[in-house]
Amino acid sequence: MKKIRILLTNGRPRIMREVMRQFIGRQVDMEIVGEVLDLSALVRTAQETAADVIVVALEDAVALGLGSHLLAECPEVTILALASQGNAAFIEQLCLGRLEIAEPSEANVLNALRHAIQDPIAYTTQEHPC
Repeated sequence: MKKIRILLTNGRPRIMREVMRQFIGRQVDMEIVGEVLDLSALVRTAQETAADVIVVALEDAVALGLGSHLLAECPEVTILALASQGNAAFIEQLCLGRLEIAEPSEANVLNALRHAIQDPIAYTTQEHPC
């Protein structure tokens, strides 16, 4: 089974990154392939690690416009953005656009991520051209 390759970014607060590391560490179908502390190295690191998923802080994704920049440079990647308070999350892909994750619990986030990676068209009822 091919594991989902995940790249973590320097999310604030640091505890969010540590919690994600624990969540992912318990999954047999996922692995952390790297961690980026400097967002200016994000695209290069994503390409070097062949990451399937990049986990970013929701605040960084929105404030810095990371989603559109990352997807332009790495069109095959899936972005998982998490709010530092744990009350909001979304997945963004080039083909699907941005999809909110209702009730962003550990189980909901991991399940949404699996579905978005394994079968992106079935993940959403919205129609987006790929």
